[in-house]
Amino acid sequence: MQDTQSLLSAFETKHSTIRTNSAEEFAAFYETFHGGYSAQICQRGSPERTASLSCTAINQLRIAFARWNFGLRGTLLRDTDHYCVRLPLAGNSRTTDQQSGLTAAAGDIAVFSAREGVETLAAPDNAALNLAVPYALLSSCAMSYYQKELNPNLHFDAHVSLNSMKGAVLKSLVDHVLTFMVITPDGLSNPVAARNLEEYVVTTILSTVPHNYAKADRAATSDIAPRAVKRAEDYMREHAGEAITLAMICDHAGCSLRALQKAFKQFRGKSPMSALRDIRLEQARLDLVRDEASIIQTALKWGFSNPGRFSSLYRQKYGETPSETTRFVTYPLHARTAGLL
Repeated sequence: MQDTQSLLSAFETKHSTIRTNSAEEFAAFYETFHGGYSAQICQRGSPERTASLSCTAINQLRIAFARWNFGLRGTLLRDTDHYCVRLPLAGNSRTTDQQSGLTAAAGDIAVFSAREGVETLAAPDNAALNLAVPYALLSSCAMSYYQKELNPNLHFDAHVSLNSMKGAVLKSLVDHVLTFMVITPDGLSNPVAARNLEEYVVTTILSTVPHNYAKADRAATSDIAPRAVKRAEDYMREHAGEAITLAMICDHAGCSLRALQKAFKQFRGKSPMSALRDIRLEQARLDLVRDEASIIQTALKWGFSNPGRFSSLYRQKYGETPSETTRFVTYPLHARTAGLL
């Protein structure tokens, strides 16, 4: 995988929205771009440095990378329908949720509901990456995870230290999303691959960032019978080529996501998503053995939008690369045709 800076440079090239040396022009554009946002210049920076904004979306996820060449006080003037994960990359900044009083200081990954009153104070020469996830998407997954209606609403802690283990997980998540968007953006037009990425983002946030339901439900879930795992696996095999979600799998298995995760760990030694990935690798191998399509077409068919990642996973599971599989299958036919066998 490329390092974060290389990924960000490629992301800026592909998805640039504005680049300017004018603080006023950038602030005005930022206000118009977001809508219901106040961007006030509070400190001048170097005029030689460029302010820029690059952004794109995958399904319901939005990702934006911004650089400032000036000090900025940004305030949301209206409620939105999403949560934001803000990864600081350069300079000092502080994000405060005025309604809850929670603050994410410099060096923290900020996790907040993008609602009226959230304020970000950033010093000059600042850079940050923002991942926006709809509240409805997070809530739907949380209801499946805890098998209950969310009352009160889902609330995350305001920050995760960038130097903590949880911070490393979130940074890895952002790198993962950037890799897909930079290296194989066309592959994400495949609904299975795009849904896989969306599911990965949501489950990682829910399982990594502290929130009110995680704190209130730390007691171990009850064991479920192996037959629930079997029902889940049968459903996965039947629908492996579709954009299925963990919620769909849990509904078919008849249990909550937490219970299913515990059962898979107990009886299979892996997570449900790892089991689904292995099933899709099995189906991909069958297609390669039958010589039904190219390696890239096969990878995309089964939800692997990054050919390099597909090849690595395939080799881990089968001890050979996809190209070695196809070479073994096609060589005898070519040899017979040439009179060598």
